[in-house]
Amino acid sequence: MQELIRGLIQKNNSKIFMVVLDGLGGLPVNGKTELEAARTPNLDSLSKRSA
Repeated sequence: MQELIRGLIQKNNSKIFMVVLDGLGGLPVNGKTELEAARTPNLDSLSKRSA
């Protein structure tokens, strides 16, 4: 498997940032969904500085 992965890797100048959101299927708390209630200062800052 590692040999297969090594064969697929290609160096380039692209940068990828992947965010995995978990727990989004829950019930609203205090009238807000998880996304509405979440405090996300780091993601907010990152989004202001990115494309």
